[in-house]
Amino acid sequence: MPEGISDHWNVAFAVDDAYATADKCVEMGGPVVVPLMYIRSVA
Repeated sequence: MPEGISDHWNVAFAVDDAYATADKCVEMGGPVVVPLMYIRSVA
């Protein structure tokens, strides 16, 4: 990494229904850390 830039990473998951998946996560005690967003397919 160039000096002054910290290590970082990003993960995206593809699901059929993001809102239902996030709701299930919260229901099971997990957090939704970042609001849901549309990410264009890169495949």
